[in-house]
Amino acid sequence: MSTQLYEFQSHNSPWTEMFDMYCQREEMAESMSMQEDTQAEQQPTRDALADVYNRDTKTDTQSKRF
Repeated sequence: MSTQLYEFQSHNSPWTEMFDMYCQREEMAESMSMQEDTQAEQQPTRDALADVYNRDTKTDTQSKRF
């Protein structure tokens, strides 16, 4: 019975593939949370702009301020 030498190939190891998948999931989750944080920060500004653009212009033209 002869002994054969096997080399460990990290690029095709199932553990390496599982770790790569885990890292990709973590990166996706992090990028999604950053996008949510950015949108949460910008939401008050968007609401204020929507209020300005959607206000009733009839009351502004009848006022005697200007």
